[in-house]
Amino acid sequence: MNVFIQIAAKELREQKIPLIIRRYLPDGSYEDWKIDELIMSDF
Repeated sequence: MNVFIQIAAKELREQKIPLIIRRYLPDGSYEDWKIDELIMSDF
């Protein structure tokens, strides 16, 4: 199981995961953020 987490973390750091995060705002609208638009610190 640990190997899968390591692989996923590596793919996330290298921005190879086609993931979009949708952030809902108080007025009901939302923002879509791609992985390459995020600032990620070490995890």
